[in-house]
Amino acid sequence: MQPWASLLVMGIKKMETRNWTTAFRGELLIHASKSTAGKIFMTAPSISQHIQNFSSLPRGAIIGQATLKDIIRISSIPEQEDIILEENAFGDRQQAKYHWLFEAAVLFDEPIPATGKLGLWEW
Repeated sequence: MQPWASLLVMGIKKMETRNWTTAFRGELLIHASKSTAGKIFMTAPSISQHIQNFSSLPRGAIIGQATLKDIIRISSIPEQEDIILEENAFGDRQQAKYHWLFEAAVLFDEPIPATGKLGLWEW
């Protein structure tokens, strides 16, 4: 969902919280769903300093790529670590079980329209 997908491919958000894990590691295309549920978070300084116009964010499209470096179980991370500070700004640690850690993010010049699916999927 936006604005999380854009923050990820901009290299600002380096993790994603999920309730599931995967053995996959490597390059993934990042899809922004058609959902608009993230608008409520746009006033948070951690987001508004990077994205000024929520309505202009692409939806229903592949917007970039990033490398899934690792997946860490949330319960294994001490509360004071920097990873928790980022997730408090950009995610939902309370509802998820895993941190998916990303690197080498790339924002595409043009979004590629695509119908998404839950989970990892072939395009």
